[in-house]
Amino acid sequence: MKPLSEALRGAAGRFIVFEGIDGSGTTTQGRALVASLERAGIAARFTHEPSGGPLGLLLRQLLTGTGPSPGWDCMALLFAADRLDHVTREIRPALDQGITVICDRYDLSSLAYQSATAPEAEAVLPWIQSLNRRALRPHLTLVLDVDPNVAESRRAERGGPPELFERRDLQRSLAEIYASAERLVPLDVLVHVDANLSITEVEAGVMREVAQRFAAQ
Repeated sequence: MKPLSEALRGAAGRFIVFEGIDGSGTTTQGRALVASLERAGIAARFTHEPSGGPLGLLLRQLLTGTGPSPGWDCMALLFAADRLDHVTREIRPALDQGITVICDRYDLSSLAYQSATAPEAEAVLPWIQSLNRRALRPHLTLVLDVDPNVAESRRAERGGPPELFERRDLQRSLAEIYASAERLVPLDVLVHVDANLSITEVEAGVMREVAQRFAAQ
């Protein structure tokens, strides 16, 4: 298998997404991958959802606020709108410049979180998918699978008040959804990484998957 530098060097910009429950390490591993790519001489950029745009900032306020939040359907609409703006404003321009974009969460989060908080999840899932049908597809999605108890401990160590979705029962349901995430995005390239290990061990697993997926391209 080619090393990461050979697998990605000289290629057009790649769009790689990290997904998982809160406390799985998506931010940590996303930033670590960007750093590794840059050390290998590959232009890379870290981004996240909610984005840093106007709709993303509104969503961040809703996620961290103490007041009443909109219903699941309104949140699904806001996330989908922020995502399209994010792609237009930041992701696609970077890819067009040959920059590899590493994104902390994308539409799989909407499919998981909004369906988990909606009544009759299976019935509303097609509607959530339709909201995101124009979203740019990632070249690779890395799902960080972690035991909900481990993730909860990490969130406690991180400190701060819990966010809107950081409820124990919901996080357990989300872990089950992410374990079979392929059914939500059946046409995407998706791989699972064991995120119960140490940060450095998870990082090594991520590097192996990225290099392996792009080595033959």
